[in-house]
Amino acid sequence: MSTPQAPVILVVDDCESIRRLLEKILALENYQVHTAESAQEGLSLLESIEPDLILCDVQMPDYDGFYLLEQVRQQSRFELLPFIFISGAAVERQDVRRGMVNGADDYLFKPFSPQELLEAVRVRLERHALFRHQIKPRQARSALTDVLAPYAQLESDLRPLLPGSGQAALITLDIDRFKRLNDALGFQSADQLLHQLLQRLAALKSEQLTLYHGPHAAQVVLLARSLEEPELLALGRQLLKIMAEPVDFQTYQLHLTCSVGIHQLENEQRADEALKKAYIAMNQAKQQGGNTLMRYQQEMDLTATRQLTWENELHQALSHKWFVLHFQPQVDLISGEIQGFEALIRLQHPELGLIFPGEFIPIAEESGLIVPIGDWCLRAACRQIKQWHQQGYDKLRIAVNVSVLQFQKGRLAQRVPEILREHQLDGSYLELELTESALVRDIQSIQADLQQLRDLQVSLAIDDFGTGYSSLSYLRHLPFDMLKIDQSFVRGMADNSASMAIPKAIIDMGHSLGLQILAEGIENQQQMLLLKSYGCDLGQGYYLSKPLPAPEIEALLQQKVSF
Repeated sequence: MSTPQAPVILVVDDCESIRRLLEKILALENYQVHTAESAQEGLSLLESIEPDLILCDVQMPDYDGFYLLEQVRQQSRFELLPFIFISGAAVERQDVRRGMVNGADDYLFKPFSPQELLEAVRVRLERHALFRHQIKPRQARSALTDVLAPYAQLESDLRPLLPGSGQAALITLDIDRFKRLNDALGFQSADQLLHQLLQRLAALKSEQLTLYHGPHAAQVVLLARSLEEPELLALGRQLLKIMAEPVDFQTYQLHLTCSVGIHQLENEQRADEALKKAYIAMNQAKQQGGNTLMRYQQEMDLTATRQLTWENELHQALSHKWFVLHFQPQVDLISGEIQGFEALIRLQHPELGLIFPGEFIPIAEESGLIVPIGDWCLRAACRQIKQWHQQGYDKLRIAVNVSVLQFQKGRLAQRVPEILREHQLDGSYLELELTESALVRDIQSIQADLQQLRDLQVSLAIDDFGTGYSSLSYLRHLPFDMLKIDQSFVRGMADNSASMAIPKAIIDMGHSLGLQILAEGIENQQQMLLLKSYGCDLGQGYYLSKPLPAPEIEALLQQKVSF
């Protein structure tokens, strides 16, 4: 009779002494223990060790425990894995709430006894074992075997059709944001809803069309034989329509959508190659916001590969400290004196050289890496401006671009005061810039956070103003201090009177609301003089100075340069 394998526990903590202590306590109870000193290292171990439970510190450099939890929960294999946070006694109440909302199972507060640790681990492992035992009949109930064939059968059915030469096609369907319903309704109710939704597909089953379970609960794969492209597109639109029909469930009327990807089989030799292309198309549809249909195109594969490559590069950049800041002066247009700097991030790649943010920031936003990258940028900028203050330039201010995701996932309103305290910097020397389009899209979710930052005397600026195509009424209700006129308006000023009128109107409107105005993208003297005549407060652009590394900025300051 074989001995049951001991549960595997992954301990993630940046403090070596705590890792050793936890490892010792758990090993005495015959648990298999693996340790990691960072969230990134913990993620890299996840696939190879397949832990039964994770113990994770909350506060860690670069990536915190919340980031690790989010990444773990995004993987279907680990979305139910027991996850216990280890936190200091001074943890904020909202942090505990945030962890539980995002899927943490328990919190242990330092200092805790060995008995408390072992009891928490034992209870979570037992509950998870009980759940896995109970979920088997649930999976059987939701099988819809009269409608959906098992996913394992798909590969064997697909193999004789390869290489495809366009005679068959794969269609992938994923119900948008179903995990949110799963969390809100609970597993049992969500399972019933899923069964009700998938039953709608029964009428599609035919000799030409076989339906299979997808690899995840809310996914379906369809194998279509002998359908021409117009028929496939019509079928895809029909799937969108079927899933968009309101569903009465319990006391709710739910309005759901789905994302659909289509790939006509070509010269693929293996089933997984063909499936990958169908899923790439479906994921592109999801990135468009869902409720849409996309056909696979080769460019999608290149985009997906490039994104994966860049995500890996960004992980490397964080761990190996490849990021650097350059600083562009912000100049008082009346006196010509430097008032402060905008901190602009660059990636100093060991092989590719200096890479500008347009290359990597969009991918950082999509992947969520903008949170640790933005945190690094904020800390580095505050450290630099404090250093310049200590050198005698104690009136200078620093501006840093921030993402709405840093508010929503990075606790920016809490991180800023921590970083200010860390560098002994008064909030009045820090300015945070948000783009107008991002701000307007998420205005309700961050309004309270903006006021909290303003209470610290941190200045708030709207970047790229005029490009958001939005109602301007929000300016009267939010605590902003500055508008930054987008460079596209500055660039066209000398062309005609209409182009000149736009910056002037923005300046007059901003001043009437008590806001400072900064014009970006000043490239020549004529633009600067016009803006000065309009009463613009500050300017920034290559005519004044390009972004420079810190040593070159110090040379400017020593020369007491004015413009």
